[in-house]
Amino acid sequence: MPEVHAWSMNVNPMSRTTVPGGTVTYTVSVFYDTPTDALFPSVLLLVSPPEPQVSVTFAYDNPDPHPPPYTATMTVHVDNSKPPGTYTLYLWANPSGTPFPGPGNREIDLKLVVAGGAGGQVHLSVPHSPLSVGQAVYIEYYTDPGTDGMITLMITRPPLLAIFWTKGPEAITGGLLYDVTAPGFDTSGTYHLAATVELSGGGSINGETTFEVRAGAAFGFTMALSPNTVEVNQGETAHYKILLTYSDPSYTGTNVNIQLSGLGPGMDWHLTEAGDLTVRTSQTTPTGTYTITAIGSAMGVTTRPASATLVVMSGQPPPSQFDFELSISPTERTVTPGSSATFTVTVSLVAGSAQNVVLSLSGPPDMMASGVVSGTFSPSSGNPAYTSVLTLATTSSVSPGSYSLTVTGTDGGKTRTATISLIVSQEFRIDVTPASQTVNQGETASYSISVVGIGGFNSAVSLTVSGLPSGTNGVLSVPSGTPNFFSTLTVKLPDNVPTGSFTLTITGTGDDVTKIANALLNVNPAKTTLPPTQTTTTVQPAGPGLPDLTWVIIGILAVLIVIFAALALRRRQPAYQPTPAAQPTSPTAAEEPKPSPLYCAHCGTENPSTNEFCGKCGQKLLRANL
Repeated sequence: MPEVHAWSMNVNPMSRTTVPGGTVTYTVSVFYDTPTDALFPSVLLLVSPPEPQVSVTFAYDNPDPHPPPYTATMTVHVDNSKPPGTYTLYLWANPSGTPFPGPGNREIDLKLVVAGGAGGQVHLSVPHSPLSVGQAVYIEYYTDPGTDGMITLMITRPPLLAIFWTKGPEAITGGLLYDVTAPGFDTSGTYHLAATVELSGGGSINGETTFEVRAGAAFGFTMALSPNTVEVNQGETAHYKILLTYSDPSYTGTNVNIQLSGLGPGMDWHLTEAGDLTVRTSQTTPTGTYTITAIGSAMGVTTRPASATLVVMSGQPPPSQFDFELSISPTERTVTPGSSATFTVTVSLVAGSAQNVVLSLSGPPDMMASGVVSGTFSPSSGNPAYTSVLTLATTSSVSPGSYSLTVTGTDGGKTRTATISLIVSQEFRIDVTPASQTVNQGETASYSISVVGIGGFNSAVSLTVSGLPSGTNGVLSVPSGTPNFFSTLTVKLPDNVPTGSFTLTITGTGDDVTKIANALLNVNPAKTTLPPTQTTTTVQPAGPGLPDLTWVIIGILAVLIVIFAALALRRRQPAYQPTPAAQPTSPTAAEEPKPSPLYCAHCGTENPSTNEFCGKCGQKLLRANL
């Protein structure tokens, strides 16, 4: 079984910047950490999960199936429709026969910055503003795809607008990123940078920006390599530390690009963000003494060379000493005050027999001492290879900003570090109730909207509504306010509004923060009221077309007439006089009283006395209690 931790992967650079439609490249190296026979017949590179609207290809410097060691060029092309922003590309190296993903793979997070802007503009940036007096001015600029021509750059200082520096005209191709460094200025103040592009197809476009020059120590730094001398056998790896000292503490953390020279045949190198430099030799590296020289550059400033000695000796290498490395994924998280974030820390075995590695966290002293940010590892130690989950918790009193934290692993004799970034931001959320409701055409729907600040967010938030049915307007009772606040969305539907389901999107915008919430509106057809079922009868009301009230009055009069008629009949009926000799006889049909008809109090229709309901309108008939 191959030793899955006896090989490594590195990438240079770790970050690239391009524009929509642009292409950039990264250099990827895959190699064995210690002299050994080939462990894998093949190690393939891939980006997983793939980034939408970004295509990646690999060109290897050795033939298929690509056994290590090798160097590959990773080409990244960004679609024209890719939104501007900073994206993470998760680069994996997968040995043949090794499950993916898994501990037998290698993974590195790469940054891809896509610069944006509207078409027809010149985009200018002075990334290091404010500058110190005398500090060189580093400028980045580009135009959008299709805007080729000749560009002229100019720096002036208001209000006199005297020209302090100019460059051009020079050819520029739309969609490509350019940079230039202008000399530093001796006077502090606000400077104006302008650019004009005379387009190849005629016409011109312009761009402008400003930057600050402040009195104080100019940017600068010095660099040293430690230790001065390292001795290794052929095929072993030498470890150095690059030490940076800045001209002013305020520049601490400024990114410095490093170039290395003086390597012998069969050597390659890798540098971490923490400044750990490794130089790997091979079995074919000639023995001898090599002078390794590092040159750093940043913000238009280049340091003097820093050198160290590497002695390569022959002979069988001694047993590998224990060594390990740290990697963290992701390298950046964003939280709100009072919330937490997690990172995965991977401790990998580089050489030797595994030993216990203890993890610890450090950061800005005032922040860590006050406890506004705290970290816990689970587990906090172990024998490589293992992974640990780092949980960073913040309190509600933590200040917004970007914080750099360092994870340190130590086994008592060796120390390895990796850095992460924690970004604390303030924001808000939008809650909508109900989440869904159903109404008919011609009716009104309303939703309750609450805007709640998170992490102390207290800027004004403006609300808008989209997704309403055609011909419908949504009215917000409170269209803007400072969280926490409430608003009612009222949607009045016309009689002819389209039916169906509609997703209403409530968008809140404030202080460069945008949040959305959705609610569902179901519109059904309007209800149709059918008249009561009518039965056909030969009796028609005396006054067709009379109002309903008239029929009620007629019905009441009819009932009263029936009552009075019945009372009159009872008064006229003679008292019963029995005849002694008479025999009882049955009354004849003529002697029996005839039942009176019933008149409907609603429509006035005459009905037989046996009916319970009106035969015309269906209403219940009223009966007099005699």
